[in-house]
Formats: sequence, C-alpha cells, structure tokens
Amino acid sequence: RSATLVLAYLMIRQNMTLVEAIKTVKDHRGVTPNRGFLRQLSGLDSVLRASRNAT
Repeated sequence: RSATLVLAYLMIRQNMTLVEAIKTVKDHRGVTPNRGFLRQLSGLDSVLRASRNAT
C-alpha cells in the first residue's frame, strides 16, 4: 500500500505519468502494487492527463 501512495504522490506532485512513476520507484525499490491499486492509479493517471491537457 505504501508503494501505491508513493506512486500517487509522484504522479500528482511531480507531474509524472503512471509509467514514469513506476519506473522511478522500481529504480530504487522492488515494488509491485496489486492489480486493484494499479487500476485505481491508472484512473488517476487518466484524470491527471486530462486536467493537464485542459490548461
């Protein structure tokens, strides 16, 4: 669960995509969020991309 929070933080505060955030975290730690969390992060990624493209 903590890895999911770190990924969400990177996506929101550091303007990373989900793929970029996963790569960044995996470069430092071996993390594998479960499918449910990844699905939620994917939804967050879509929302963040849409809001960034709208501005």
